[in-house]
Amino acid sequence: MPIRSKDYFKALAILHSALMIGLILFSGIVIILKQTGASIHDTELNGLFTYFVPTIVFISVIISVLFFRSRLVNVRNSNTFLSKTTGYRAALIVKYSFLDFAALFSVISVFLTGNYQFFAYTAVMAAFLFYNRPSVKKIVNDLQLSEKEAAILEDPEGIIE
Repeated sequence: MPIRSKDYFKALAILHSALMIGLILFSGIVIILKQTGASIHDTELNGLFTYFVPTIVFISVIISVLFFRSRLVNVRNSNTFLSKTTGYRAALIVKYSFLDFAALFSVISVFLTGNYQFFAYTAVMAAFLFYNRPSVKKIVNDLQLSEKEAAILEDPEGIIE
Protein backbone atom coordinates (compact mmCIF):
# COMPACT_ATOMS: atom_id res chain seq x y z
CA MET A 1 0.00 0.00 0.00
CA PRO A 2 1.53 3.34 -1.00
CA ILE A 3 2.24 5.84 1.74
CA ARG A 4 3.06 9.53 1.62
CA SER A 5 6.50 10.64 2.76
CA LYS A 6 5.11 12.93 5.46
CA ASP A 7 3.02 10.07 6.89
CA TYR A 8 6.05 7.76 6.93
CA PHE A 9 8.10 10.33 8.87
CA LYS A 10 5.18 11.18 11.12
CA ALA A 11 4.90 7.53 12.18
CA LEU A 12 8.65 7.33 12.84
CA ALA A 13 8.59 10.61 14.78
CA ILE A 14 5.65 9.43 16.92
CA LEU A 15 7.44 6.19 17.73
CA HIS A 16 10.68 7.98 18.60
CA SER A 17 8.89 10.63 20.68
CA ALA A 18 6.85 8.00 22.53
CA LEU A 19 10.02 6.17 23.55
CA MET A 20 11.70 9.39 24.70
CA ILE A 21 8.63 10.66 26.59
CA GLY A 22 8.05 7.25 28.16
CA LEU A 23 11.63 7.17 29.39
CA ILE A 24 11.36 10.67 30.86
CA LEU A 25 8.01 9.94 32.54
CA PHE A 26 9.20 6.63 33.96
CA SER A 27 12.33 8.35 35.32
CA GLY A 28 10.15 11.02 36.91
CA ILE A 29 7.92 8.40 38.53
CA VAL A 30 10.96 6.59 39.95
CA ILE A 31 12.31 9.87 41.35
CA ILE A 32 8.96 10.60 43.01
CA LEU A 33 8.77 7.07 44.43
CA LYS A 34 12.31 7.36 45.78
CA GLN A 35 11.61 10.75 47.35
CA THR A 36 8.45 9.50 49.07
CA GLY A 37 10.14 6.33 50.28
CA ALA A 38 7.72 4.09 48.40
CA SER A 39 10.43 2.09 46.67
CA ILE A 40 12.99 -0.58 47.39
CA HIS A 41 16.48 0.21 48.68
CA ASP A 42 18.63 -2.90 48.33
CA THR A 43 22.32 -2.29 49.01
CA GLU A 44 23.26 -5.82 47.91
CA LEU A 45 21.84 -5.16 44.48
CA ASN A 46 23.75 -1.90 44.32
CA GLY A 47 27.06 -3.75 44.29
CA LEU A 48 25.87 -6.15 41.63
CA PHE A 49 24.27 -3.46 39.47
CA THR A 50 27.40 -1.32 39.62
CA TYR A 51 28.89 -3.81 37.16
CA PHE A 52 25.72 -5.11 35.57
CA VAL A 53 24.20 -1.80 34.40
CA PRO A 54 27.21 -0.59 32.41
CA THR A 55 27.57 -4.05 30.91
CA ILE A 56 23.92 -4.10 29.81
CA VAL A 57 24.24 -0.58 28.41
CA PHE A 58 27.42 -1.44 26.49
CA ILE A 59 26.02 -4.70 25.12
CA SER A 60 22.73 -3.04 24.12
CA VAL A 61 24.52 -0.30 22.20
CA ILE A 62 26.79 -2.79 20.42
CA ILE A 63 23.90 -5.11 19.53
CA SER A 64 21.73 -2.22 18.32
CA VAL A 65 24.50 -0.91 16.05
CA LEU A 66 25.50 -4.33 14.71
CA PHE A 67 21.91 -5.43 14.13
CA PHE A 68 21.03 -2.17 12.42
CA ARG A 69 24.06 -2.35 10.12
CA SER A 70 23.37 -5.96 9.19
CA ARG A 71 19.72 -5.17 8.43
CA LEU A 72 20.76 -2.17 6.33
CA VAL A 73 22.77 -4.45 4.05
CA ASN A 74 19.65 -6.54 3.37
CA VAL A 75 17.35 -3.54 3.08
CA ARG A 76 19.60 -1.75 0.57
CA ASN A 77 19.33 -4.76 -1.73
CA SER A 78 15.51 -4.73 -1.68
CA ASN A 79 13.81 -4.55 -5.05
CA THR A 80 11.32 -1.79 -4.37
CA PHE A 81 11.45 1.56 -2.66
CA LEU A 82 8.51 0.54 -0.46
CA SER A 83 10.34 -2.57 0.75
CA LYS A 84 13.43 -0.47 1.48
CA THR A 85 11.50 2.02 3.60
CA THR A 86 9.50 -0.72 5.32
CA GLY A 87 12.66 -2.69 6.09
CA TYR A 88 14.37 0.45 7.34
CA ARG A 89 11.48 1.18 9.68
CA ALA A 90 11.61 -2.36 11.07
CA ALA A 91 15.38 -2.13 11.60
CA LEU A 92 14.98 1.25 13.30
CA ILE A 93 12.31 -0.12 15.65
CA VAL A 94 14.63 -2.92 16.78
CA LYS A 95 17.51 -0.47 17.17
CA TYR A 96 15.34 1.83 19.29
CA SER A 97 14.16 -1.15 21.34
CA PHE A 98 17.68 -2.13 22.36
CA LEU A 99 18.56 1.45 23.28
CA ASP A 100 15.35 1.97 25.22
CA PHE A 101 15.77 -1.35 27.04
CA ALA A 102 19.16 -0.28 28.39
CA ALA A 103 17.81 3.11 29.45
CA LEU A 104 14.81 1.58 31.21
CA PHE A 105 17.01 -1.02 32.88
CA SER A 106 19.16 1.74 34.37
CA VAL A 107 16.03 3.52 35.67
CA ILE A 108 14.81 0.27 37.25
CA SER A 109 18.25 -0.06 38.83
CA VAL A 110 17.76 3.32 40.50
CA PHE A 111 14.38 2.16 41.78
CA LEU A 112 15.78 -1.09 43.19
CA THR A 113 19.00 0.25 44.70
CA GLY A 114 18.36 3.89 45.50
CA ASN A 115 21.57 4.77 43.67
CA TYR A 116 20.86 7.88 41.59
CA GLN A 117 24.20 7.48 39.82
CA PHE A 118 22.55 4.93 37.51
CA PHE A 119 20.65 7.86 36.01
CA ALA A 120 23.93 8.77 34.29
CA TYR A 121 23.48 5.67 32.12
CA THR A 122 19.87 6.65 31.51
CA ALA A 123 21.00 10.07 30.35
CA VAL A 124 23.64 8.59 28.04
CA MET A 125 21.13 6.19 26.50
CA ALA A 126 18.52 8.94 26.15
CA ALA A 127 21.11 11.11 24.39
CA PHE A 128 22.04 8.23 22.10
CA LEU A 129 18.38 7.56 21.36
CA PHE A 130 17.79 11.26 20.71
CA TYR A 131 20.79 11.41 18.38
CA ASN A 132 19.30 8.53 16.38
CA ARG A 133 16.00 10.29 15.75
CA PRO A 134 14.70 9.76 12.22
CA SER A 135 15.38 12.29 9.48
CA VAL A 136 15.31 12.37 5.70
CA LYS A 137 19.06 12.92 5.52
CA LYS A 138 19.80 9.90 7.73
CA ILE A 139 17.51 7.62 5.76
CA VAL A 140 18.95 8.76 2.44
CA ASN A 141 22.49 8.15 3.73
CA ASP A 142 21.73 4.88 5.50
CA LEU A 143 19.88 3.37 2.55
CA GLN A 144 22.17 4.93 -0.08
CA LEU A 145 19.10 6.01 -2.03
CA SER A 146 19.11 7.18 -5.62
CA GLU A 147 18.34 10.82 -6.38
CA LYS A 148 14.83 9.87 -7.48
CA GLU A 149 14.13 7.97 -4.23
CA ALA A 150 15.65 10.77 -2.14
CA ALA A 151 13.44 13.32 -3.93
CA ILE A 152 10.35 11.27 -3.03
CA LEU A 153 11.33 11.26 0.66
CA GLU A 154 12.15 14.97 0.64
CA ASP A 155 8.74 15.82 -0.84
CA PRO A 156 6.13 15.63 1.96
CA GLU A 157 3.53 14.61 -0.60
CA GLY A 158 5.86 12.10 -2.27
CA ILE A 159 4.35 8.64 -2.60
CA ILE A 160 6.45 5.73 -1.37
CA GLU A 161 5.56 2.74 -3.54
